[in-house]
Amino acid sequence: MPEPDFIRSRERARAPPFPRLKKVFFRFFPSLVFLLEWSMVQQERVAENVYSFQSRLYAEVNAGVITSPDMAVVIDTLPFPEETLYMRNFIEQDLQLPVRFVINTHYHADHTWGNYLFPGAKIVSHSVCRQLLVEKGIPAL
Repeated sequence: MPEPDFIRSRERARAPPFPRLKKVFFRFFPSLVFLLEWSMVQQERVAENVYSFQSRLYAEVNAGVITSPDMAVVIDTLPFPEETLYMRNFIEQDLQLPVRFVINTHYHADHTWGNYLFPGAKIVSHSVCRQLLVEKGIPAL
């Protein structure tokens, strides 16, 4: 199934400023970058191949990652692009795994907004979740 246009159009939107700022700040203030990242997302290793991420910026929203030797599956995304990029960077750089699937547990924006940050992954959800994303999510943008 092709991606809906709203996902593709958001993917072309400007990149969040934090990764660019991170490079500049890291050169001069490495501890500040660590503090900014730490303050955005709480990360916890729950089991050998299971990670939990929690937003510290909005409603303590949870997301997760399950890994296998050759791929990662993301369960929900976090509300702000910088938070989801933190997750993605952890998966791609620290774990060195590609994200193959993003599972949406429900249609709320704070769990689906970051789908576009995983352009190579398939989005998986219940058909009702997709229907509600189209009916309620798109008009709410």
